[in-house]
Amino acid sequence: MMGYRRVENIYLQFKNGFLKQEALDRIGMSFYRTPLQRQIWEERKYDFDPEFGIFFETLRDSAQ
Repeated sequence: MMGYRRVENIYLQFKNGFLKQEALDRIGMSFYRTPLQRQIWEERKYDFDPEFGIFFETLRDSAQ
């Protein structure tokens, strides 16, 4: 769960202008694309702000 909070923190700092796009590029989204992490996300995503959820899923699914 802490990893998701870390990404959320980066997202909020980016959204508020404290971080640049480079910070998003360095998250390491491949970890979050594994089957186990996708399962965990599906179970816990409602603990997060819906706006972050959309951002996270978009970033996860578009990351290479």
